[in-house]
Amino acid sequence: MGGVFGKASSASTSSNGAKQQSRITPHDRAVLDLKKQRDNLKIYIHKIEAVLKREHELARTAVREGNKKKALLLLKRKRFQETLIERAEGQIQNVEELTASIEFAVVEQQVLAGIKAGTETLTELNNQMKLEDVERLMDDTQEAIAYQNEISEMLGTSLSEVDEAAVLAELEELEVASSAIQTAPDVPTHALPADSAASDAVQEAEEAGQPAGEMDGVLNSKTGDFALKGFLTC
Repeated sequence: MGGVFGKASSASTSSNGAKQQSRITPHDRAVLDLKKQRDNLKIYIHKIEAVLKREHELARTAVREGNKKKALLLLKRKRFQETLIERAEGQIQNVEELTASIEFAVVEQQVLAGIKAGTETLTELNNQMKLEDVERLMDDTQEAIAYQNEISEMLGTSLSEVDEAAVLAELEELEVASSAIQTAPDVPTHALPADSAASDAVQEAEEAGQPAGEMDGVLNSKTGDFALKGFLTC
């Protein structure tokens, strides 16, 4: 009898497990997959911020060195990564709206397709996170140049006209900033001669019609140590 009851109990447990498993509907599974994608996207965005920052820094360096080609490649890659983030966010939002639909069964295939597309985009985004790949875009070795040509060819078909325009606008900003730095006047690194500073201070006071008794204050404020020097010579 014990064997019979044992078998009955085992069959009952198996049946309950099957019922619990069947309670996970396609809708529940889709919601869970979306939550995973959303969490992964947040992690990827946080990680890739360092890559985007480094690409911008290297592009600025390339502009200063007069290497416009490398600067453009770096900015294109940066823009491509930004579009991947935007695409992933849009795909996840779209599928979230579909899963909120009352007639989920009608849009189930669209949801599954959307989740698959989102996974592919996140995988592609994950492949863009290596800082060493960014550094290779600045190298001049034969291997690095081959890699740069490969990236350039890939980006040539991945960016829209709007993206290309945004890249050129960012490049122009870097060039303007670099030009402004190069044309800025040099700041004197040596102090002006004391006699010259004192003479200028007196001339300014005389032109302003300042009384002679107040010139000591002018000299003190302009040259700093004239009062002390006068005291020592008395």
